[in-house]
Amino acid sequence: MGAEIISDVYDLTGDINDSGLTYTEELNTVGSLEFTLPLDHSIVTTDNFDVGRREVYLYRNDGTGEQRVFGGRLWTVDVDGWEGRFICYDFLHDLERRIIHDDYAQTSRDMYDIVWDLISATQARTNGGLGLTRDFTTLGKSRKFVVCMEERRTILDALTELASSKASFDFRVAPDKKVQLYADHRGTESVVTFNDANMGRFRHQRDATNMETVVAAIGPKEDCDIPSLYESTSSNTATYGVLDGTIDDEDIEDDNVREDTADEQLRLNEVPRLQPDVTLETPLQERLVQVGSGYDIQFNDVGVGDVVGVSTVSVTGDVGGFRDFNGSFRVLKKTVSVQKMGIERVDFGLDQVIL
Repeated sequence: MGAEIISDVYDLTGDINDSGLTYTEELNTVGSLEFTLPLDHSIVTTDNFDVGRREVYLYRNDGTGEQRVFGGRLWTVDVDGWEGRFICYDFLHDLERRIIHDDYAQTSRDMYDIVWDLISATQARTNGGLGLTRDFTTLGKSRKFVVCMEERRTILDALTELASSKASFDFRVAPDKKVQLYADHRGTESVVTFNDANMGRFRHQRDATNMETVVAAIGPKEDCDIPSLYESTSSNTATYGVLDGTIDDEDIEDDNVREDTADEQLRLNEVPRLQPDVTLETPLQERLVQVGSGYDIQFNDVGVGDVVGVSTVSVTGDVGGFRDFNGSFRVLKKTVSVQKMGIERVDFGLDQVIL
């Protein structure tokens, strides 16, 4: 990791309000870290903060010890007067910058082994080492996977494709550079329930704009061939009508995987989406919520991929109104930011469909 440059960003800003520190972790996609530093400090140099080269790690101290919550590379410094906004992306982003540079063809190979084949190949290139290590065994599900080098597909694209079929896996690159795959879902069924007693802020959206009741899967066939069609339940189609969708599976050679991918897209889009956003706020290094027995929530109680409950107990509004609902939701995104007066704010993006 090299020598530590900054142990505490607030040592440089002098004011907790000035750092603007925010980091985000998302399910199956790249996370980020942003912070602001004064450019007139002797430590803040172009060598110490060499964009595209320097690795950045963020630790959170809850009073009992340090926890590494982010690891990635510095990619952008946005200079505005005598301040610089530093933007980093986690180590999964490195796989978005690497293409599959040789032909790869497997007629039947464990999906997890395919992932590691691609990562191992890119790390074996001259100057291609990323320091990534394998932190998973095998999945027990094999598939056909073919990529030609002229396609110039990124490894992250291939990883996303492999994970997009029905009952496959979730993935991440941890802050210690360990590649982690989870079959079939990352996270646990949490005992935490968000409600009016412990939520600092609550909003939700009901969205039917991307609904699909019929999905056509385009496979690697000759021109003018009829695509495979996958239809939602008859009752659902009768309720919402025909809503056509298309999935381009021309890169998927395995017929079974193509069907599973189309089925999964249909499952995610055949009903309106309910997506709440929940916010918790607390002074730094304390419990997130301290409002009495049964409501305490600590920082590590809820993680990306977990399933949590949301139950509103609104004192206003009629039964059956938009504020009256209760259900289980999956955590897709966790954003932690330092607010004014030393307040740590944690925002959770939830989704009811992706369970």
